[in-house]
Amino acid sequence: MSEAAGPVRLRANAIRVGYRGRDVLHDLTFAVPSYRFTALLGPNGSGKSTLLRALAGLTPLRAGEVTLDGLAIPMLSRRRLAEMISLLPQTPRAPDDLAVADLVAQGRYPHRRLFTPWSLQDQAICNDSMRLTDVDGLAARLLGRLSGGQRQRAWIAMTLAQSADILLLDEPTTYLDIAHQLDILDLLRRLVREQGKTIVAVLHDINHAARFADHICLLKEGRIVASGSPRDIIQPSHLREAFSIEATILHDPYDGVPVCVARK
Repeated sequence: MSEAAGPVRLRANAIRVGYRGRDVLHDLTFAVPSYRFTALLGPNGSGKSTLLRALAGLTPLRAGEVTLDGLAIPMLSRRRLAEMISLLPQTPRAPDDLAVADLVAQGRYPHRRLFTPWSLQDQAICNDSMRLTDVDGLAARLLGRLSGGQRQRAWIAMTLAQSADILLLDEPTTYLDIAHQLDILDLLRRLVREQGKTIVAVLHDINHAARFADHICLLKEGRIVASGSPRDIIQPSHLREAFSIEATILHDPYDGVPVCVARK
């Protein structure tokens, strides 16, 4: 199944996306569950990043449409879209001589108008975003002087400062050590539960997706293999179809979360 059970604001309807004459997504329909943390899983080249960019309105469609609140994405201005959807790409870029605080401040751009002064609210939102991602102590540091993990957390802080209701994150735990991976994933889950955010994130770790996500969408070769709750999706048959692996599914004795033990 590919339909979400519950309210839906963002939806892909039979979209087809391709590059250089080759389709990457094939008539794919996907309803993003609102107020939930959705993890996109699948092997390399399965179309996860392409789907994320299509949902953000950044990829031309060969067929179908993506709608937000019932409106086709092209009907919305870029500023209006940025107020509602925030995308963190897989390899974001910024000058190395930009300070962390200045990078985070760029997240406020959609909410500011020409000649509007920087407000106390803007600063408070930026400060809170840096605190949540544990980069508040790095505010004056230049991006070029950060480790890969510190830089990744600064980018996530900028994404949070955008204050969009829908966050689309492409591999948000890249470059992070295991402790910071868990911190960021726990933060995303709290943003959903405490602030009512809707989050879609590309992840590679099946067990992280099972533990932190409310909803999992499995992709392979541009099509959805299965979509549903972690308990429904983390099953040997689904993982075999998507990843061509054999897996034993255990359950954490502490909280019952499914745990995948994979083998070829």
